[in-house]
Amino acid sequence: MVERALAVFGPPVYVRRAIVHNAYVVQRLATAGAVFVNELDDVPIGAVVVLSAHGVAAAVREQATARELRVVDATCPLVAKVHQEVRRFSGLGYDVVLIGQAGHDEVIGTVGQVPGVHLVEGLADASSLRVVDPDRVACVTQTTLSQSDVAPVIDQLRQRFPYLVEPTAADICYATRNRQAAVTWLARNVDVVLVVGDPSSSNSRHLRDAAVATGTPGYLIASRADLRDEWFERANTVGVSAGASTPEDLVADVVTQLCRDGAVLQHEIFLEERVSFGLARELTRNVRRCRRREAMSPARRNRSDLECTSMDRSMRVKSGAAARPGPGEPRLAGHMLRIRLREPGKADVNVAVPLSLARLGLTFGAVTATDDLAKHGIDLQQILKNIDSVGNVMDVVDEGAHIEIYVQ
Repeated sequence: MVERALAVFGPPVYVRRAIVHNAYVVQRLATAGAVFVNELDDVPIGAVVVLSAHGVAAAVREQATARELRVVDATCPLVAKVHQEVRRFSGLGYDVVLIGQAGHDEVIGTVGQVPGVHLVEGLADASSLRVVDPDRVACVTQTTLSQSDVAPVIDQLRQRFPYLVEPTAADICYATRNRQAAVTWLARNVDVVLVVGDPSSSNSRHLRDAAVATGTPGYLIASRADLRDEWFERANTVGVSAGASTPEDLVADVVTQLCRDGAVLQHEIFLEERVSFGLARELTRNVRRCRRREAMSPARRNRSDLECTSMDRSMRVKSGAAARPGPGEPRLAGHMLRIRLREPGKADVNVAVPLSLARLGLTFGAVTATDDLAKHGIDLQQILKNIDSVGNVMDVVDEGAHIEIYVQ
């Protein structure tokens, strides 16, 4: 997601917290132009920011809106589903219980969806939990926990609250759940298990723990540099797995090193995953735009190159009679949509559109321009109709004028 954002917007692209818990991935993205920050206060107003896969609290989204940031939401769809459950049950008057690890980014985001979410880390918390109505308690889980960790806590909650609304199995990430089952099977058929993953990754640690729980030695390694000869002194068969956020090239490096040391590679398919998720909406708009432009002839592509910048505060409406709305026009909020049209052999055409954020969408005041856009075949009103409720120009194509307009 961050790589695609860099390709679409160009660097710098800001990323709130680590996009995933893997130092190798973070460093690779930083080298490519991503700037990782702890809080949105460190992101310049109006910049592009990616929200991490772990999800964020509602207050973070509100802050992004207040700072007019161009947000690419990389929240894992499974985490987003848990957020939706939290909001739904809270709205129905339930006490919401989250089984998770305090301080984990995903837990912080889930707890921050609504006030009053109870965090339960283990059996002790479940035993001491106090709620408003014991008959109206709903439970969700952190998606990267193991089923074996979650099950006893749910049993304890069920004993205390007989009408407990329990989490679905789908609350545990399918990739986490499948890998844990695969590693358990693998550990019973090998002498040593290696899990390639970052030590800060919850799901990677749980994979190592799943192997060790079978009685087979298991080791969590970040890369091939962590391999130790003594681990294999009495081993005839070594099993290799990886955390959900581990890049394939790191796994391949470990396997290559083992083969160099004399191992014979054998692939075992435990389960084929056929689940896939699309890109964030903010990126797919631009993928469609780029594909359309690539399909155009060079002459047509160059006929009209329209550049748009949304919510440009550097072009505020100046005070004075010319800037004041006329009779019946909405009062402006100081936001401007700036458009520059470039055509070969012609002077640039600029238009500034003052916008006013209304309760049900955007209302537009008078349009002022340095030239008559109509003679260029541009339907400005059609552009305005495709601006969404946060001031972004949606994907627009005016086939008659051979132009495309977009702002992420």
